[in-house]
Amino acid sequence: MHASNRRHAAQREHSLTLGWILYRLVTRPHRLIPTLLGYVPRSIIRSLFQLLPVRLTWRFRPEAVINDPKVCRKALSSGGAEFLAAILMRLVDDDGWQSDRPTIFCSSRVLFEKDLVELRRLTSRFNWVILHSDYIARCQLLWLPKELCEQRNYLSRIGPEHAEALEKGDALANELMAQFEKRWGLAAIAAANIDYWEEELYRRYSRRSGVPFLTLSQEHVTIPYYYSFNIHELQAARFVFDGAGVAVFGPLMRDMMVESGACRSDQVWVTGAPRLDAWQRPEAKQEEQDTITLVTYTEPEYFGPKNFEETLRCFCAAAAKHRGANVRFVVKCKTLGDRQQVEAMAGDVEGCVFDHEVPLFHLMARSRLIINFNSLAMLEALLSPAQLVVPDWGDTAGDAEYQQVKAQDPVSRKIYDFPKSTQELEALIDLAATDWQPADNTEERVAFLSRYFHLPEGGASAEIERFAAHFIEQADAERQDRQ
Repeated sequence: MHASNRRHAAQREHSLTLGWILYRLVTRPHRLIPTLLGYVPRSIIRSLFQLLPVRLTWRFRPEAVINDPKVCRKALSSGGAEFLAAILMRLVDDDGWQSDRPTIFCSSRVLFEKDLVELRRLTSRFNWVILHSDYIARCQLLWLPKELCEQRNYLSRIGPEHAEALEKGDALANELMAQFEKRWGLAAIAAANIDYWEEELYRRYSRRSGVPFLTLSQEHVTIPYYYSFNIHELQAARFVFDGAGVAVFGPLMRDMMVESGACRSDQVWVTGAPRLDAWQRPEAKQEEQDTITLVTYTEPEYFGPKNFEETLRCFCAAAAKHRGANVRFVVKCKTLGDRQQVEAMAGDVEGCVFDHEVPLFHLMARSRLIINFNSLAMLEALLSPAQLVVPDWGDTAGDAEYQQVKAQDPVSRKIYDFPKSTQELEALIDLAATDWQPADNTEERVAFLSRYFHLPEGGASAEIERFAAHFIEQADAERQDRQ
């Protein structure tokens, strides 16, 4: 039984006797209601919440309003776009905002947040104020048809029959941006990719208002197959980015966007990835290396789901074998859903931690050994002191066209280990758990990383700041010319 399940069961060991309730009422009155609510099924709590007027609940539980379609629809019908925008405003993260700086509205995602953390830490020219894209997506699902809720393909599908749905999105964007600008100012809008459907209402707002729409692309092409695949997909969807500018991690991504026709060359800047700037932090060199890490690659687009199941079983067995030793075994999951899937796959495991919340940077800085296949994480890991392992059997040992790091490449073999079986992987894990030495080929690793990422001397965050300033100043000049 996982630790979280054991805690859940322990909370319900005592019975709801009258004496116990009176005892709680006298000794811990502030804990009585939360404790009693713990016995009520979540479905009943949600139903009761839906019965309450939205006007009474949105201020203290705005996320519950947005995340529940019935309550969200009730909010829209009772107060319109203005009320829905006010609820979204309660979910904005304005940490570090300063009144003397222009503000960039950021439609964030899980991976994009890694870059935003560094932009907030290392830049001083702009405020980076965040609203997660999941919230705006849930609102739009109230009125958008399914055919307009698909990455990049939505644009070519827009027809006259969608006018009313688009008007609802425009109304929400107008209200949200008006309230946002009044509270924090608004110099630009930034998203995590050029073609996400969730941000189309912001792009439309940008066209109407003249506020520049920027993309700080979290997607990065490192696998040969995806270079040609993305070009084909963008061309098939007839997608053309009409925002101001796009910042990308490396030249290959720029080439793909321009070759596809989705972007003009003057729109795309190669800035590098701000998330890599984290490795300049002092704590990156001060962490104690006490962790062996498996970064998940469960999704089919990583081209190794069968191998992952075998690797996970081997990893969990090693965790049980070395339980009690001075080393942690952590499975780093991407999302809560990924974690739940992997926990179900692993079954009853002792000595192994499943985590989707710990920042990857902190986990890698503590790692002795990192296992992964085809994820950007395995490139970022080059900046850590850890031994790097890429499983190379079954579906991960296929065509090099589908591989990010290739066992056939002699340079890759100097940097990564490529076990050909679970037995070889087990031997590598055993050695890391008992007799680990930090990597001593730092220069080779950085040179290898530069194959995939632009590594500017002053850091990627400074490049992003320069990129944003250029397009904001350009938009200001165009606005003045029109006046």
